[in-house]
Amino acid sequence: MNQQPPSEHPPSLRLKILEAAIALFAEKGYGNTSVREIVNEVGATKPALYYYFENKEGLFRAIVEQAEQKEAAVLAEALGSKAEFLERLCALYETLCAGIAENRDLFKLLHAEFWMPPTGAPDFDRSRHPNMLLSAIRQIYDEARQRGEVIEADAEAVAYFFLSLLGLAFLRRLSPLREMPSDIPLRVLRLALTGLQKETDAKHKVSSRKRGGSRP
Repeated sequence: MNQQPPSEHPPSLRLKILEAAIALFAEKGYGNTSVREIVNEVGATKPALYYYFENKEGLFRAIVEQAEQKEAAVLAEALGSKAEFLERLCALYETLCAGIAENRDLFKLLHAEFWMPPTGAPDFDRSRHPNMLLSAIRQIYDEARQRGEVIEADAEAVAYFFLSLLGLAFLRRLSPLREMPSDIPLRVLRLALTGLQKETDAKHKVSSRKRGGSRP
């Protein structure tokens, strides 16, 4: 195949091809999008796409790999945090929600590939993305439990609970449910996870004084 040498490509061309493919795949589906449409979108040629990705399948796999790398970076930051359990998960949730807002086409594409009927896209490990997140949540919960911050609970159920609430953010971004307040997913998360926190002796004493009045 006649491929252009990299010296004839602007440094940003690979990224532009990726972004064009994400937008077109999200709008039309993988099977309904041609290589010609992708390269025409950025004013490139087919050989340029083939140089970077070999073919359309390679381009799709590069998109999935890029998404996994972004997720891995976000999870690594959350796993390295020293914050308490609730704030740690809320920070992760806000970061993931911001990622959905900033990369709407990417998440629309991945959501379709994970949950909707097949679009003709190449087969890939669809369990890797959610499993990365579930594993991170279980680790965050286990660390909080070992520090005595949370009650004893089913770590796997906690992880899936978090994943289900993340679906609420998808729902708001990818559906016509526009009347949902922008902060409702985080409010729901805080409301639910507060029940996992242990009541410290100090908090208990303060609460008792408020109920019974101050005592000498």
